Amino acid sequence: MSKQGIVPVFIPHGGCPHDCVFCNQRKISGTLSPPSPDQVHARIEEGLTYLGPSRSTIEIAYYGGSFTGIDPDLQERYLAIAKTYLDEGRVKGIRLSTRPDYCGQTVIDRLLKYGVTTVELGVQSMDQAVLEASHRGHNATCVSQAVQALQGAGIRVGIQLMIGLPGDHDQARRRTTKAVIAMKPDFVRIYPVVVVKETDLATSYGLGSYHPLPLEIAVKEAAHMRTQLMEADIPVIRVGLQATEDLLGDAVLAGPMHPAMGELVIAESIKQAIGSALAQLPPSEDDLILTCHPKVQSKVVGQKKQTLNQLRQDFAPAQVEIMTDPQQDPGHVAIQRGDRKISCRIFP
Repeated sequence: MSKQGIVPVFIPHGGCPHDCVFCNQRKISGTLSPPSPDQVHARIEEGLTYLGPSRSTIEIAYYGGSFTGIDPDLQERYLAIAKTYLDEGRVKGIRLSTRPDYCGQTVIDRLLKYGVTTVELGVQSMDQAVLEASHRGHNATCVSQAVQALQGAGIRVGIQLMIGLPGDHDQARRRTTKAVIAMKPDFVRIYPVVVVKETDLATSYGLGSYHPLPLEIAVKEAAHMRTQLMEADIPVIRVGLQATEDLLGDAVLAGPMHPAMGELVIAESIKQAIGSALAQLPPSEDDLILTCHPKVQSKVVGQKKQTLNQLRQDFAPAQVEIMTDPQQDPGHVAIQRGDRKISCRIFP
């Protein structure tokens, strides 16, 4: 079975007049200026060569800036390049990233003209106070309108969320998750906020007026949000920033940056699910046996056996074992304690 491939083309800080407190696209993309059309061609050819013939589903993706806010003529030049590959059948789709307030009907008509199939919206939060504190320049209503308009045009919609922004808190994140579920996007990305050099957030951090989420809290909050979205049949395709050389170097001043953030969050979400399931069982001194599919065993055990060790601590002196069974549904963990058996849904 072939896998999906993405050919990314970065358009750093393109088209966006706003300086959101967390944003320094020059650091995130590692690029100082938008690419020329020749450079776009070269990048796409390089990407197609790298992906090879085994990837029959390939998309060209314009990332990094607010694509639909750049000069319309430049937009059309970029989109026309991508469309030639689409028309030739060398790629199956075109996607781009932009802001919710840059998705008017004129913009959507242009996207349809060039065959754009997916738009990712930098939403970040659906809490108005958080949006204002982050200097986003749009409100939550604008997000709903943009999603509805894009979906009405038959364009797939992705939503990018951030946790740990200025003014963010548990209830704001819960409201955001609920609002996103109601919009039914095709997928979501979750980014715990990190403090990047040369941003307003870096200044606030230096003054002590902003405190990023500790890694442990960010993992727990992202796991909870991910589970809620997955339970609503909304795929979460990424958690955490791409670990580029810049971001793993000195660009990040503080915050929950971890090269395995996605794995940590998945393991935590499984741990949370198992804990909720075990709460249904009455107190007992019987041994506890969890059975999962071999493919998900490492995620159920947890990083550095964190989940297994926690269970053994919580249920001592009883024995706790995690077994594997290739017949077990990978999306569920079977839990047995004495004569009681329950099934726990997970999202590995």
